[in-house]
Amino acid sequence: MQQQPQTQHVEKEHFQQFRVVSNNAGHAGVTGHGALSSNDERGMWCQWLETHLSRSLGVAIANLLHKYFMWYSAYLFVIIGSGAITMWLLDHGLLLLDAFYLATSAVTMTGLSSVDFGACRWTTHCIIWLLLPLGSPMLLSLVPLVSRRAMMLRMSPTSTSDDVFRMESMASVSGAFGLLSEPGDESLALGMVCVFVVAYWTVVQSMGWLALWCVVPHGAWPTLFLATSAFHNAGFSIFNLPLHNCGFAPSMLSIMMVLILCGNTCFPILLRVLLRSACYLCPRNGRYWRVLCLLLRFPRTCYTQLFPFYATRWLAVITPALVVMQIVALCLVDLFHAPGHGTKTAIMNQLPWAERALAVFFQSISTRTAGFSVLDMKLISPTTAFIFCACMWISVCPMVVVMRSTNRAERTTGYYTASAEQQQEKDAAILQAQLTGFMSQNSTMLLLLFFLILLAEEYTTSEHDVREHRFLFILFEFCSAYGTVGLSMSDEAASRSGKWSWPAKCSLMAVMFLGRLRGLPDSIDPAFHFGTLSGADDELEFVGSEGHDALQEPPVPQSLLL
Repeated sequence: MQQQPQTQHVEKEHFQQFRVVSNNAGHAGVTGHGALSSNDERGMWCQWLETHLSRSLGVAIANLLHKYFMWYSAYLFVIIGSGAITMWLLDHGLLLLDAFYLATSAVTMTGLSSVDFGACRWTTHCIIWLLLPLGSPMLLSLVPLVSRRAMMLRMSPTSTSDDVFRMESMASVSGAFGLLSEPGDESLALGMVCVFVVAYWTVVQSMGWLALWCVVPHGAWPTLFLATSAFHNAGFSIFNLPLHNCGFAPSMLSIMMVLILCGNTCFPILLRVLLRSACYLCPRNGRYWRVLCLLLRFPRTCYTQLFPFYATRWLAVITPALVVMQIVALCLVDLFHAPGHGTKTAIMNQLPWAERALAVFFQSISTRTAGFSVLDMKLISPTTAFIFCACMWISVCPMVVVMRSTNRAERTTGYYTASAEQQQEKDAAILQAQLTGFMSQNSTMLLLLFFLILLAEEYTTSEHDVREHRFLFILFEFCSAYGTVGLSMSDEAASRSGKWSWPAKCSLMAVMFLGRLRGLPDSIDPAFHFGTLSGADDELEFVGSEGHDALQEPPVPQSLLL
Protein backbone atom coordinates (compact mmCIF):
# COMPACT_ATOMS: atom_id res chain seq x y z
CA MET A 1 0.00 0.00 0.00
CA GLN A 2 2.97 2.33 -0.39
CA GLN A 3 1.49 3.78 -3.60
CA GLN A 4 -1.82 4.75 -2.02
CA PRO A 5 -1.19 8.55 -2.16
CA GLN A 6 -0.39 8.25 -5.86
CA THR A 7 -3.56 6.24 -6.41
CA GLN A 8 -5.64 8.85 -4.62
CA HIS A 9 -4.04 11.55 -6.80
CA VAL A 10 -4.92 9.62 -9.98
CA GLU A 11 -8.50 9.16 -8.79
CA LYS A 12 -8.74 12.90 -8.07
CA GLU A 13 -7.56 13.70 -11.61
CA HIS A 14 -10.14 11.28 -13.07
CA PHE A 15 -12.86 12.92 -11.03
CA GLN A 16 -11.82 16.38 -12.20
CA GLN A 17 -11.78 15.21 -15.82
CA PHE A 18 -15.24 13.76 -15.34
CA ARG A 19 -16.51 17.11 -14.03
CA VAL A 20 -15.03 18.96 -17.01
CA VAL A 21 -16.55 16.52 -19.51
CA SER A 22 -19.86 16.64 -17.71
CA ASN A 23 -19.94 20.44 -17.65
CA ASN A 24 -18.95 20.71 -21.32
CA ALA A 25 -21.60 18.19 -22.24
CA GLY A 26 -24.15 20.14 -20.28
CA HIS A 27 -23.25 23.40 -22.04
CA ALA A 28 -23.29 21.68 -25.40
CA GLY A 29 -26.74 20.37 -24.67
CA VAL A 30 -28.12 23.88 -24.72
CA THR A 31 -27.69 24.14 -28.48
CA GLY A 32 -27.59 20.61 -29.83
CA HIS A 33 -28.75 17.02 -29.45
CA GLY A 34 -25.47 16.03 -27.80
CA ALA A 35 -27.03 17.11 -24.52
CA LEU A 36 -26.92 14.95 -21.40
CA SER A 37 -30.25 14.69 -19.72
CA SER A 38 -30.50 14.73 -15.95
CA ASN A 39 -31.14 10.98 -15.97
CA ASP A 40 -28.05 10.32 -18.13
CA GLU A 41 -25.89 12.53 -15.93
CA ARG A 42 -27.25 10.82 -12.83
CA GLY A 43 -26.40 7.46 -14.42
CA MET A 44 -22.82 8.55 -15.10
CA TRP A 45 -22.49 9.72 -11.51
CA CYS A 46 -23.86 6.41 -10.23
CA GLN A 47 -21.47 4.46 -12.43
CA TRP A 48 -18.53 6.55 -11.24
CA LEU A 49 -19.53 6.13 -7.59
CA GLU A 50 -20.08 2.39 -8.00
CA THR A 51 -16.64 1.93 -9.55
CA HIS A 52 -14.82 3.84 -6.85
CA LEU A 53 -16.89 2.39 -4.02
CA SER A 54 -16.10 -1.09 -5.31
CA ARG A 55 -12.41 -0.23 -5.34
CA SER A 56 -12.63 1.23 -1.83
CA LEU A 57 -14.49 -1.84 -0.60
CA GLY A 58 -11.87 -4.09 -2.13
CA VAL A 59 -9.09 -2.14 -0.49
CA ALA A 60 -10.90 -2.42 2.85
CA ILE A 61 -11.30 -6.19 2.38
CA ALA A 62 -7.63 -6.60 1.50
CA ASN A 63 -6.57 -4.54 4.51
CA LEU A 64 -8.88 -6.56 6.76
CA LEU A 65 -7.38 -9.86 5.69
CA HIS A 66 -3.78 -8.66 5.67
CA LYS A 67 -4.34 -7.59 9.29
CA TYR A 68 -6.58 -10.51 10.12
CA PHE A 69 -5.54 -10.99 13.74
CA MET A 70 -5.97 -7.33 14.59
CA TRP A 71 -9.49 -7.19 13.18
CA TYR A 72 -10.33 -10.59 14.67
CA SER A 73 -9.33 -9.41 18.13
CA ALA A 74 -11.11 -6.09 17.67
CA TYR A 75 -14.31 -7.89 16.68
CA LEU A 76 -14.15 -10.10 19.77
CA PHE A 77 -13.61 -7.05 21.96
CA VAL A 78 -16.63 -5.30 20.43
CA ILE A 79 -19.08 -8.18 20.91
CA ILE A 80 -17.75 -8.83 24.42
CA GLY A 81 -18.31 -5.20 25.38
CA SER A 82 -21.69 -5.00 23.70
CA GLY A 83 -22.92 -8.22 25.26
CA ALA A 84 -21.64 -7.33 28.72
CA ILE A 85 -23.20 -3.87 28.79
CA THR A 86 -26.51 -5.24 27.47
CA MET A 87 -26.60 -7.96 30.14
CA TRP A 88 -25.75 -5.44 32.85
CA LEU A 89 -28.51 -3.06 31.76
CA LEU A 90 -31.17 -5.77 31.56
CA ASP A 91 -30.21 -7.69 34.69
CA HIS A 92 -29.97 -5.30 37.64
CA GLY A 93 -28.77 -8.05 39.94
CA LEU A 94 -25.65 -8.61 37.82
CA LEU A 95 -22.51 -6.61 38.51
CA LEU A 96 -20.72 -5.00 35.59
CA LEU A 97 -17.54 -7.00 36.20
CA ASP A 98 -19.52 -10.24 36.31
CA ALA A 99 -21.27 -9.25 33.08
CA PHE A 100 -17.90 -8.77 31.37
CA TYR A 101 -16.72 -12.06 32.85
CA LEU A 102 -19.73 -13.94 31.45
CA ALA A 103 -19.46 -12.24 28.05
CA THR A 104 -15.74 -13.03 27.80
CA SER A 105 -16.37 -16.62 28.82
CA ALA A 106 -19.12 -16.99 26.20
CA VAL A 107 -17.26 -15.36 23.29
CA THR A 108 -14.08 -17.33 24.01
CA MET A 109 -16.13 -20.56 24.35
CA THR A 110 -14.80 -21.11 27.88
CA GLY A 111 -17.89 -21.63 30.05
CA LEU A 112 -16.56 -20.37 33.37
CA SER A 113 -19.15 -18.40 35.32
CA SER A 114 -18.53 -16.02 38.20
CA VAL A 115 -22.21 -16.29 39.24
CA ASP A 116 -24.84 -19.01 39.42
CA PHE A 117 -25.66 -19.02 35.72
CA GLY A 118 -28.81 -21.10 36.03
CA ALA A 119 -30.25 -18.57 38.50
CA CYS A 120 -29.57 -15.59 36.23
CA ARG A 121 -32.36 -13.68 34.52
CA TRP A 122 -33.73 -15.05 31.25
CA THR A 123 -32.35 -12.05 29.39
CA THR A 124 -28.82 -13.05 30.45
CA HIS A 125 -29.41 -16.56 29.11
CA CYS A 126 -30.62 -15.18 25.78
CA ILE A 127 -27.64 -12.84 25.38
CA ILE A 128 -25.17 -15.61 26.19
CA TRP A 129 -26.95 -17.84 23.67
CA LEU A 130 -26.58 -15.11 21.01
CA LEU A 131 -22.92 -14.52 21.85
CA LEU A 132 -22.06 -18.17 21.19
CA PRO A 133 -22.73 -18.08 17.40
CA LEU A 134 -21.42 -14.50 17.18
CA GLY A 135 -18.10 -15.71 18.54
CA SER A 136 -18.20 -19.10 16.84
CA PRO A 137 -14.72 -20.03 15.53
CA MET A 138 -16.36 -22.08 12.79
CA LEU A 139 -18.41 -19.17 11.45
CA LEU A 140 -15.62 -16.62 11.86
CA SER A 141 -13.32 -18.87 9.83
CA LEU A 142 -15.62 -18.19 6.87
CA VAL A 143 -15.01 -14.42 6.92
CA PRO A 144 -11.82 -14.63 4.81
CA LEU A 145 -13.56 -16.92 2.32
CA VAL A 146 -16.57 -14.64 1.93
CA SER A 147 -14.30 -11.60 1.64
CA ARG A 148 -12.10 -13.20 -0.99
CA ARG A 149 -15.09 -14.30 -3.00
CA ALA A 150 -16.75 -10.89 -2.75
CA MET A 151 -13.56 -9.25 -3.95
CA MET A 152 -13.29 -11.63 -6.91
CA LEU A 153 -16.88 -10.99 -7.96
CA ARG A 154 -16.34 -7.22 -7.84
CA MET A 155 -13.10 -7.24 -9.77
CA SER A 156 -13.04 -7.09 -13.54
CA PRO A 157 -10.71 -9.45 -15.39
CA THR A 158 -8.62 -6.52 -16.59
CA SER A 159 -7.89 -5.15 -13.11
CA THR A 160 -4.09 -5.33 -12.85
CA SER A 161 -3.35 -2.43 -10.51
CA ASP A 162 -0.57 -3.42 -8.09
CA ASP A 163 -1.64 -0.86 -5.52
CA VAL A 164 -5.06 -2.36 -5.07
CA PHE A 165 -5.01 -6.15 -4.88
CA ARG A 166 -2.17 -7.52 -6.98
CA MET A 167 -4.52 -10.14 -8.33
CA GLU A 168 -3.40 -10.21 -11.98
CA SER A 169 -5.21 -12.41 -14.44
CA MET A 170 -7.42 -14.01 -11.84
CA ALA A 171 -9.93 -14.81 -14.56
CA SER A 172 -7.48 -17.14 -16.33
CA VAL A 173 -5.17 -18.36 -13.58
CA SER A 174 -6.61 -19.76 -10.39
CA GLY A 175 -4.79 -18.38 -7.36
CA ALA A 176 -6.24 -21.07 -5.16
CA PHE A 177 -4.75 -24.05 -6.96
CA GLY A 178 -1.71 -22.62 -8.70
CA LEU A 179 -2.52 -24.20 -12.06
CA LEU A 180 -4.37 -23.31 -15.20
CA SER A 181 -8.09 -23.58 -14.73
CA GLU A 182 -11.29 -22.12 -16.02
CA PRO A 183 -12.40 -18.63 -14.94
CA GLY A 184 -14.20 -18.60 -11.63
CA ASP A 185 -12.88 -21.90 -10.31
CA GLU A 186 -11.49 -20.34 -7.14
CA SER A 187 -14.69 -18.40 -6.54
CA LEU A 188 -16.72 -21.57 -7.03
CA ALA A 189 -14.49 -23.50 -4.62
CA LEU A 190 -14.79 -20.81 -1.95
CA GLY A 191 -18.55 -20.72 -2.41
CA MET A 192 -18.77 -24.50 -2.06
CA VAL A 193 -16.82 -24.44 1.21
CA CYS A 194 -19.04 -21.68 2.61
CA VAL A 195 -22.22 -23.54 1.71
CA PHE A 196 -20.99 -26.81 3.19
CA VAL A 197 -19.77 -25.22 6.43
CA VAL A 198 -22.94 -23.18 7.00
CA ALA A 199 -25.12 -26.20 6.21
CA TYR A 200 -23.05 -28.36 8.55
CA TRP A 201 -23.22 -25.75 11.33
CA THR A 202 -27.00 -25.45 10.97
CA VAL A 203 -28.00 -29.07 10.43
CA VAL A 204 -25.87 -30.61 13.19
CA GLN A 205 -27.12 -28.16 15.81
CA SER A 206 -30.72 -28.52 14.70
CA MET A 207 -30.59 -32.31 14.80
CA GLY A 208 -28.88 -32.22 18.17
CA TRP A 209 -31.51 -29.87 19.56
CA LEU A 210 -34.39 -32.01 18.29
CA ALA A 211 -32.78 -35.13 19.73
CA LEU A 212 -32.26 -33.48 23.13
CA TRP A 213 -35.78 -32.09 23.08
CA CYS A 214 -37.12 -35.62 22.60
CA VAL A 215 -35.20 -37.21 25.48
CA VAL A 216 -34.76 -34.39 28.03
CA PRO A 217 -37.93 -33.28 29.90
CA HIS A 218 -36.89 -29.65 30.32
CA GLY A 219 -38.64 -28.01 27.38
CA ALA A 220 -37.57 -26.49 24.08
CA TRP A 221 -35.56 -23.49 25.28
CA PRO A 222 -33.24 -25.24 27.80
CA THR A 223 -32.47 -28.01 25.31
CA LEU A 224 -31.84 -25.49 22.51
CA PHE A 225 -29.43 -23.64 24.75
CA LEU A 226 -27.71 -26.89 25.73
CA ALA A 227 -27.38 -28.04 22.11
CA THR A 228 -25.85 -24.72 21.06
CA SER A 229 -23.50 -24.72 24.03
CA ALA A 230 -22.42 -28.32 23.44
CA PHE A 231 -21.80 -27.82 19.72
CA HIS A 232 -19.67 -24.71 20.41
CA ASN A 233 -17.90 -26.49 23.30
CA ALA A 234 -18.89 -23.59 25.56
CA GLY A 235 -19.77 -25.48 28.74
CA PHE A 236 -22.82 -23.37 29.67
CA SER A 237 -26.06 -25.00 30.79
CA ILE A 238 -29.26 -23.61 32.25
CA PHE A 239 -29.87 -26.76 34.31
CA ASN A 240 -27.52 -29.17 36.08
CA LEU A 241 -26.57 -32.24 34.08
CA PRO A 242 -28.04 -35.29 35.85
CA LEU A 243 -26.39 -38.69 36.13
CA HIS A 244 -27.29 -40.63 39.29
CA ASN A 245 -30.61 -42.48 39.07
CA CYS A 246 -31.64 -40.53 35.95
CA GLY A 247 -33.32 -42.50 33.19
CA PHE A 248 -32.61 -40.06 30.36
CA ALA A 249 -28.96 -39.37 31.35
CA PRO A 250 -27.36 -41.96 28.99
CA SER A 251 -29.29 -40.67 25.96
CA MET A 252 -28.67 -37.01 26.81
CA LEU A 253 -24.95 -37.47 27.45
CA SER A 254 -24.56 -39.53 24.26
CA ILE A 255 -26.13 -36.75 22.17
CA MET A 256 -23.96 -34.17 23.90
CA MET A 257 -20.80 -36.18 23.20
CA VAL A 258 -21.68 -36.30 19.50
CA LEU A 259 -22.30 -32.53 19.44
CA ILE A 260 -19.04 -31.83 21.29
CA LEU A 261 -16.99 -33.86 18.82
CA CYS A 262 -18.81 -32.55 15.73
CA GLY A 263 -18.39 -28.95 16.81
CA ASN A 264 -14.67 -29.09 17.46
CA THR A 265 -12.06 -31.78 16.85
CA CYS A 266 -13.99 -33.89 14.35
CA PHE A 267 -15.17 -30.95 12.24
CA PRO A 268 -12.27 -31.06 9.71
CA ILE A 269 -12.69 -34.82 9.39
CA LEU A 270 -16.43 -34.66 8.76
CA LEU A 271 -16.09 -31.68 6.40
CA ARG A 272 -13.72 -33.63 4.20
CA VAL A 273 -16.08 -36.62 4.28
CA LEU A 274 -18.93 -34.38 3.12
CA LEU A 275 -16.86 -32.93 0.27
CA ARG A 276 -15.76 -36.38 -0.79
CA SER A 277 -19.36 -37.61 -0.76
CA ALA A 278 -20.42 -34.62 -2.86
CA CYS A 279 -17.64 -35.44 -5.31
CA TYR A 280 -19.02 -38.97 -5.65
CA LEU A 281 -22.53 -37.65 -6.31
CA CYS A 282 -21.51 -35.02 -8.90
CA PRO A 283 -21.50 -35.98 -12.60
CA ARG A 284 -18.02 -37.19 -13.48
CA ASN A 285 -15.80 -34.82 -15.47
CA GLY A 286 -18.22 -31.96 -14.90
CA ARG A 287 -17.16 -28.59 -13.57
CA TYR A 288 -18.39 -29.20 -10.02
CA TRP A 289 -16.67 -32.57 -9.92
CA ARG A 290 -13.41 -31.07 -11.19
CA VAL A 291 -13.47 -28.18 -8.69
CA LEU A 292 -14.27 -30.55 -5.83
CA CYS A 293 -11.32 -32.73 -6.86
CA LEU A 294 -9.04 -29.70 -6.87
CA LEU A 295 -10.41 -28.63 -3.51
CA LEU A 296 -9.72 -32.06 -2.04
CA ARG A 297 -6.24 -32.04 -3.56
CA PHE A 298 -5.29 -28.52 -2.43
CA PRO A 299 -7.59 -27.83 0.54
CA ARG A 300 -5.31 -25.53 2.57
CA THR A 301 -5.20 -22.91 -0.15
CA CYS A 302 -8.91 -22.27 0.37
CA TYR A 303 -9.86 -23.04 3.97
CA THR A 304 -7.85 -23.23 7.15
CA GLN A 305 -9.83 -26.12 8.65
CA LEU A 306 -9.84 -28.36 5.58
CA PHE A 307 -6.75 -30.57 5.45
CA PRO A 308 -5.18 -33.00 2.96
CA PHE A 309 -6.07 -36.65 3.32
CA TYR A 310 -2.92 -37.67 5.18
CA ALA A 311 -3.32 -34.79 7.65
CA THR A 312 -6.97 -35.67 8.17
CA ARG A 313 -5.89 -39.25 8.80
CA TRP A 314 -3.42 -38.03 11.45
CA LEU A 315 -6.21 -36.11 13.15
CA ALA A 316 -8.55 -39.10 12.98
CA VAL A 317 -5.95 -41.21 14.78
CA ILE A 318 -4.84 -38.63 17.36
CA THR A 319 -8.34 -37.62 18.50
CA PRO A 320 -9.54 -41.06 19.70
CA ALA A 321 -6.04 -41.82 21.03
CA LEU A 322 -6.24 -38.85 23.39
CA VAL A 323 -9.71 -39.93 24.53
CA VAL A 324 -8.49 -43.48 25.20
CA MET A 325 -5.46 -42.19 27.13
CA GLN A 326 -7.69 -40.09 29.35
CA ILE A 327 -10.09 -43.01 29.92
CA VAL A 328 -7.19 -45.23 30.99
CA ALA A 329 -5.83 -42.56 33.32
CA LEU A 330 -9.20 -41.94 34.95
CA CYS A 331 -9.83 -45.67 35.32
CA LEU A 332 -6.51 -46.11 37.10
CA VAL A 333 -7.25 -43.23 39.45
CA ASP A 334 -10.99 -43.11 40.10
CA LEU A 335 -13.00 -45.85 38.45
CA PHE A 336 -11.88 -48.87 40.46
CA HIS A 337 -10.20 -48.00 43.75
CA ALA A 338 -8.23 -45.21 45.28
CA PRO A 339 -4.47 -45.91 44.88
CA GLY A 340 -2.93 -47.39 48.01
CA HIS A 341 -6.17 -47.75 49.99
CA GLY A 342 -8.48 -50.30 48.42
CA THR A 343 -11.60 -48.21 48.96
CA LYS A 344 -13.68 -46.35 46.43
CA THR A 345 -12.82 -42.74 45.81
CA ALA A 346 -15.25 -40.13 47.06
CA ILE A 347 -16.16 -38.95 43.57
CA MET A 348 -17.34 -42.44 42.52
CA ASN A 349 -18.63 -43.64 45.87
CA GLN A 350 -22.37 -43.47 45.19
CA LEU A 351 -22.39 -44.41 41.51
CA PRO A 352 -23.09 -47.92 40.19
CA TRP A 353 -20.73 -49.45 37.64
CA ALA A 354 -22.74 -48.43 34.59
CA GLU A 355 -22.95 -44.79 35.68
CA ARG A 356 -19.28 -44.74 36.64
CA ALA A 357 -18.30 -46.00 33.19
CA LEU A 358 -20.60 -43.46 31.51
CA ALA A 359 -19.16 -40.65 33.65
CA VAL A 360 -15.57 -41.58 32.79
CA PHE A 361 -16.34 -41.78 29.07
CA PHE A 362 -18.23 -38.48 29.07
CA GLN A 363 -15.53 -36.65 31.04
CA SER A 364 -12.85 -38.03 28.71
CA ILE A 365 -14.57 -36.36 25.75
CA SER A 366 -15.77 -33.22 27.51
CA THR A 367 -12.74 -32.30 29.62
CA ARG A 368 -10.35 -31.37 26.82
CA THR A 369 -12.55 -28.79 25.08
CA ALA A 370 -16.16 -28.52 26.29
CA GLY A 371 -16.07 -28.28 30.08
CA PHE A 372 -19.32 -30.06 30.93
CA SER A 373 -19.23 -32.21 34.05
CA VAL A 374 -21.51 -34.80 35.55
CA LEU A 375 -19.24 -35.38 38.56
CA ASP A 376 -18.80 -33.40 41.74
CA MET A 377 -15.60 -31.60 40.81
CA LYS A 378 -14.77 -30.56 44.36
CA LEU A 379 -14.22 -34.24 45.20
CA ILE A 380 -11.64 -35.07 42.52
CA SER A 381 -8.26 -36.22 43.76
CA PRO A 382 -5.01 -34.31 43.05
CA THR A 383 -4.03 -36.99 40.52
CA THR A 384 -7.30 -36.59 38.67
CA ALA A 385 -6.91 -32.81 38.82
CA PHE A 386 -3.47 -33.16 37.21
CA ILE A 387 -4.92 -35.33 34.42
CA PHE A 388 -7.66 -32.77 33.81
CA CYS A 389 -5.14 -29.91 33.76
CA ALA A 390 -2.98 -31.71 31.20
CA CYS A 391 -6.00 -32.40 28.98
CA MET A 392 -7.25 -28.82 29.25
CA TRP A 393 -3.80 -27.46 28.38
CA ILE A 394 -3.69 -29.69 25.30
CA SER A 395 -7.21 -28.56 24.34
CA VAL A 396 -7.42 -28.06 20.54
CA CYS A 397 -3.72 -28.82 20.09
CA PRO A 398 -4.13 -31.66 17.54
CA MET A 399 -6.27 -29.66 15.14
CA VAL A 400 -4.20 -26.46 15.40
CA VAL A 401 -0.89 -28.29 15.00
CA VAL A 402 -2.18 -30.11 11.92
CA MET A 403 -3.51 -26.81 10.54
CA ARG A 404 -0.16 -25.08 10.98
CA SER A 405 1.94 -28.00 9.79
CA THR A 406 0.02 -28.13 6.50
CA ASN A 407 0.51 -24.40 5.99
CA ARG A 408 2.17 -23.39 2.73
CA ALA A 409 3.58 -19.90 3.14
CA GLU A 410 5.97 -20.07 0.19
CA ARG A 411 3.49 -21.59 -2.31
CA THR A 412 6.20 -22.57 -4.75
CA THR A 413 5.82 -24.69 -7.83
CA GLY A 414 7.03 -27.72 -5.90
CA TYR A 415 4.05 -27.55 -3.60
CA TYR A 416 1.44 -27.56 -6.34
CA THR A 417 3.10 -30.18 -8.54
CA ALA A 418 4.51 -32.46 -5.81
CA SER A 419 2.83 -35.75 -4.98
CA ALA A 420 0.85 -36.26 -1.80
CA GLU A 421 3.67 -38.42 -0.41
CA GLN A 422 6.22 -35.62 -0.85
CA GLN A 423 3.88 -33.11 0.79
CA GLN A 424 3.32 -35.54 3.66
CA GLU A 425 7.06 -35.83 4.27
CA LYS A 426 7.43 -32.04 4.41
CA ASP A 427 4.50 -31.67 6.79
CA ALA A 428 5.75 -34.45 9.08
CA ALA A 429 9.13 -32.73 9.31
CA ILE A 430 7.62 -29.56 10.75
CA LEU A 431 4.90 -31.24 12.83
CA GLN A 432 7.11 -31.60 15.91
CA ALA A 433 8.24 -27.97 15.73
CA GLN A 434 4.63 -26.82 15.48
CA LEU A 435 3.67 -29.01 18.44
CA THR A 436 6.43 -27.55 20.59
CA GLY A 437 5.53 -24.04 19.55
CA PHE A 438 1.85 -24.52 20.31
CA MET A 439 2.40 -25.96 23.77
CA SER A 440 4.79 -23.14 24.74
CA GLN A 441 2.84 -20.35 23.08
CA ASN A 442 2.25 -17.20 25.17
CA SER A 443 4.37 -18.68 27.98
CA THR A 444 5.80 -15.33 29.13
CA MET A 445 2.41 -13.63 29.23
CA LEU A 446 0.84 -16.62 31.01
CA LEU A 447 3.52 -16.65 33.70
CA LEU A 448 2.93 -12.94 34.30
CA LEU A 449 -0.85 -13.37 34.50
CA PHE A 450 -0.57 -16.34 36.86
CA PHE A 451 1.74 -14.31 39.09
CA LEU A 452 -0.76 -11.43 39.14
CA ILE A 453 -3.59 -13.78 40.10
CA LEU A 454 -1.60 -15.30 42.97
CA LEU A 455 -0.46 -11.88 44.13
CA ALA A 456 -3.99 -10.46 44.07
CA GLU A 457 -5.37 -13.43 45.99
CA GLU A 458 -2.64 -13.22 48.62
CA TYR A 459 -3.45 -9.57 49.20
CA THR A 460 -7.17 -10.23 49.54
CA THR A 461 -6.95 -13.42 51.66
CA SER A 462 -3.70 -14.66 53.17
CA GLU A 463 -0.51 -16.29 51.99
CA HIS A 464 -1.21 -19.34 54.16
CA ASP A 465 -4.69 -19.80 52.69
CA VAL A 466 -3.39 -19.60 49.13
CA ARG A 467 -0.50 -21.94 49.84
CA GLU A 468 -2.34 -24.57 51.86
CA HIS A 469 -5.82 -24.65 50.40
CA ARG A 470 -6.25 -22.68 47.20
CA PHE A 471 -3.15 -23.11 45.02
CA LEU A 472 -4.47 -26.26 43.32
CA PHE A 473 -7.85 -24.63 42.76
CA ILE A 474 -6.23 -21.54 41.22
CA LEU A 475 -3.98 -23.64 38.98
CA PHE A 476 -6.94 -25.76 37.85
CA GLU A 477 -9.02 -22.67 37.06
CA PHE A 478 -6.08 -21.13 35.20
CA CYS A 479 -5.60 -24.19 32.98
CA SER A 480 -9.34 -24.34 32.37
CA ALA A 481 -9.39 -20.70 31.26
CA TYR A 482 -6.41 -21.02 28.90
CA GLY A 483 -7.78 -24.20 27.39
CA THR A 484 -11.19 -22.45 27.00
CA VAL A 485 -12.74 -25.45 28.75
CA GLY A 486 -14.71 -24.12 31.73
CA LEU A 487 -14.25 -26.76 34.43
CA SER A 488 -13.86 -25.59 38.02
CA MET A 489 -13.18 -27.43 41.28
CA SER A 490 -16.00 -25.54 42.91
CA ASP A 491 -18.40 -26.64 45.60
CA GLU A 492 -21.03 -24.15 44.37
CA ALA A 493 -22.94 -23.49 41.16
CA ALA A 494 -20.50 -20.72 40.22
CA SER A 495 -16.80 -21.15 39.46
CA ARG A 496 -14.23 -20.58 42.19
CA SER A 497 -12.99 -17.53 40.33
CA GLY A 498 -16.34 -15.89 41.09
CA LYS A 499 -15.03 -15.17 44.60
CA TRP A 500 -11.69 -13.81 43.42
CA SER A 501 -10.73 -10.16 43.67
CA TRP A 502 -11.32 -7.93 40.67
CA PRO A 503 -7.62 -7.86 39.56
CA ALA A 504 -7.56 -11.67 39.59
CA LYS A 505 -10.82 -11.84 37.61
CA CYS A 506 -9.52 -9.40 35.00
CA SER A 507 -6.30 -11.41 34.70
CA LEU A 508 -8.29 -14.60 34.19
CA MET A 509 -10.37 -12.92 31.48
CA ALA A 510 -7.11 -12.06 29.70
CA VAL A 511 -6.11 -15.73 29.97
CA MET A 512 -9.41 -16.75 28.34
CA PHE A 513 -8.78 -14.32 25.50
CA LEU A 514 -5.25 -15.63 24.93
CA GLY A 515 -6.61 -19.17 24.94
CA ARG A 516 -9.13 -18.27 22.27
CA LEU A 517 -6.53 -16.64 20.01
CA ARG A 518 -4.07 -19.52 20.19
CA GLY A 519 -6.38 -21.63 18.07
CA LEU A 520 -6.02 -19.32 15.07
CA PRO A 521 -3.76 -20.14 12.10
CA ASP A 522 -0.47 -18.40 11.48
CA SER A 523 -0.59 -14.92 9.98
CA ILE A 524 1.20 -16.18 6.87
CA ASP A 525 -1.47 -18.78 6.21
CA PRO A 526 -2.13 -18.96 2.44
CA ALA A 527 -5.86 -19.19 3.01
CA PHE A 528 -5.70 -15.57 4.22
CA HIS A 529 -3.21 -14.35 1.61
CA PHE A 530 -3.86 -12.09 -1.34
CA GLY A 531 -1.53 -11.39 -4.18
CA THR A 532 0.29 -13.16 -6.95
CA LEU A 533 1.57 -16.64 -6.47
CA SER A 534 5.31 -16.26 -6.31
CA GLY A 535 8.04 -18.04 -4.45
CA ALA A 536 11.58 -19.20 -4.54
CA ASP A 537 11.11 -20.98 -7.85
CA ASP A 538 11.65 -18.76 -10.84
CA GLU A 539 9.17 -20.90 -12.74
CA LEU A 540 6.22 -19.64 -10.71
CA GLU A 541 5.48 -16.03 -11.51
CA PHE A 542 1.81 -15.41 -12.04
CA VAL A 543 2.04 -11.90 -13.42
CA GLY A 544 -0.24 -11.09 -16.29
CA SER A 545 -0.19 -13.67 -19.04
CA GLU A 546 3.46 -14.57 -18.54
CA GLY A 547 2.51 -17.20 -15.99
CA HIS A 548 0.30 -19.09 -18.41
CA ASP A 549 3.20 -21.05 -19.91
CA ALA A 550 5.10 -21.41 -16.66
CA LEU A 551 3.18 -24.47 -15.52
CA GLN A 552 1.87 -27.31 -17.56
CA GLU A 553 -1.75 -28.00 -16.95
CA PRO A 554 -2.07 -31.29 -15.07
CA PRO A 555 -4.44 -33.92 -16.32
CA VAL A 556 -8.01 -33.89 -15.16
CA PRO A 557 -8.19 -35.83 -11.87
CA GLN A 558 -9.22 -39.42 -12.42
CA SER A 559 -9.95 -40.08 -8.74
CA LEU A 560 -10.83 -38.15 -5.64
CA LEU A 561 -7.14 -37.52 -5.06
CA LEU A 562 -7.42 -38.44 -1.42
